[in-house]
Amino acid sequence: MAQARLLHPRQHTATPRSGTPCRLRVMIYSPDEDRAADLERALDGYLIQVARSTRTLVNALALDPPPRPQVLVIEIDPLTPVELFELHRLRDNGWFGSIIALGNVPDSLRRSLGIEIIFPRSPAASLLRETISNLPFDAQTTRLPVLRG
Repeated sequence: MAQARLLHPRQHTATPRSGTPCRLRVMIYSPDEDRAADLERALDGYLIQVARSTRTLVNALALDPPPRPQVLVIEIDPLTPVELFELHRLRDNGWFGSIIALGNVPDSLRRSLGIEIIFPRSPAASLLRETISNLPFDAQTTRLPVLRG
């Protein structure tokens, strides 16, 4: 009999109403725990991780061993300048996933973080799910060979 894989306390597998689990990993970050819980419910069916701080977020996306979440859903408005600065470590450390930002995002921040999708207000659950399902993350990443010379 196969053993169940133990998940980290901030990670759980959600099964959609269809009964088939989704393979796409999504990281959620909102300083407001109630808002984070709302986003979790909206994304029922994805493998979800919830970050409680920007440091945890950066570690999980860029520094933890694979597999890593491919999508970040983040609420921008309540973030402090220090937290926004810390988010830049994502790209500096080589995480190339998709960022979906909720809130008012200045163009300079959108460009510097490579934010692909912005919702000025909280989107309906169905719109958020549809947006994520249309992202091009069907293929697994492949380890590149190291050339030694």
